[in-house]
Amino acid sequence: MTLIEEEIDHHLSKQMLKRARKLRVPVPHRTTSDPDGDEFWTQGHQTGNWYLTVRGYADLRLAIRNELKERHELKSRWIVWVPALTGLVGTCTGLLAVFSKSS
Repeated sequence: MTLIEEEIDHHLSKQMLKRARKLRVPVPHRTTSDPDGDEFWTQGHQTGNWYLTVRGYADLRLAIRNELKERHELKSRWIVWVPALTGLVGTCTGLLAVFSKSS
């Protein structure tokens, strides 16, 4: 059972790292000198693969959520201007149509 759990943890860690690197979120470094003393990483005894500890997984997940939230907030600031610009273009088009008919 431990072998399967280690494989699952390793796979989930790889997915989390892939997402973090894609978003340019800092990944916690692992200390290779003392695998049992690292608070973010642990090495499986059955497979030898490295995977995130519960704390490492939680910290990385929080960093990813914060990055996504910040990106969303930046986009939402610009979204406010889209209806205003659309209204301005519509107003200008309407004014041009009125002035062209009156001439």
